Amino acid sequence: MRIKKELPHKGLDREPLSGLVERVAFHSPETGFCVLKVKVHGHRELVSIVGSAATVQPGEFIQCSGRWDNHRDFGVQFKTTFLRIMPPTSIDGIEKYLGSGMIKGIGPHFARKLVKAFGEDVFDVIENEPGRLLKLGGFGPKRV
Repeated sequence: MRIKKELPHKGLDREPLSGLVERVAFHSPETGFCVLKVKVHGHRELVSIVGSAATVQPGEFIQCSGRWDNHRDFGVQFKTTFLRIMPPTSIDGIEKYLGSGMIKGIGPHFARKLVKAFGEDVFDVIENEPGRLLKLGGFGPKRV
C-alpha cells in the first residue's frame, strides 16, 4: 500500500527554493538533466530537485524556481523551470565541494584537512598560493 504524501504549496508554478546540494543522484553531461538531493531550510528531509545544469557538485548552493510534483515512481519532487548554481561559501559546503571527487587526489579526508587549515580562504590559497599546501601533511608536489 502506497502512502500519499501531501505536496507543499500545491498549485504554485513559480515557487522559489534554495539550498545546499548534498548529493547528485543523477546528472547527464550530454543533456544537463539532473536529480539533486538538496538540504532546504524548513524541510526536515532532503528535497529531490529535478532540473537542468551544465555541471553540478555536492557542496554547491542552488537557487531555483518551479513547482512541486508527485512522481508515481519517485515520490515528491521539485521540478525546476529555473536553476542557478553558485560556488559554496559555507565551511560545510566548501568541504563537500572539495571532497566530491571533482579534483583528482582530493577526497573527503584531504578536503577536511584543507578546510581545517585555511577555512573560507581555501579557494584563494589553492589558486594563488599553492605552495602553502606543501606545509600540510600528505600534500606533496604531485597532489598540489
